[in-house]
Amino acid sequence: MTWRTQARAEPTLIRKPAAIRASVPCSRGTRAARTRHDGAGGHHPQRDPVHRLRRILLRSTAVAAGQRQAREKRLARAQEEMDKLASAAGGRHYKTREKIAARAGVIAAKRRVSACLRFSITTDEDGTPALAWHFDQGALDAEAAVDGW
Repeated sequence: MTWRTQARAEPTLIRKPAAIRASVPCSRGTRAARTRHDGAGGHHPQRDPVHRLRRILLRSTAVAAGQRQAREKRLARAQEEMDKLASAAGGRHYKTREKIAARAGVIAAKRRVSACLRFSITTDEDGTPALAWHFDQGALDAEAAVDGW
């Protein structure tokens, strides 16, 4: 059972369809999950009544595939730029750790991979900086787990 608000703002009890009562497959590649949300009816929390709303969240495999492709594209572009930076580290343009770190930060922000990009800058006995980097697989798995929702 759930609440539905009518125009006069009085809640009435209605019966939910069986397909919405739990997280069940609705159609090919789609899953539904339901939640409840209690929110104020207007802008004034003390004066306006509280409405109980029902939200239905749908997971789509088509949306999930699109999000996966976009993530792979972002990671490929970031990998290309980070490989360039790693090969240029210690060279003419990136002689210091600060310049390498600044450029890696720009790449992470530009390619939107700051949540999963990990890098470290080391120096050898001559003081030449070197860049080592990788993508955090745990962060990527967590991001992939919510694809389609």
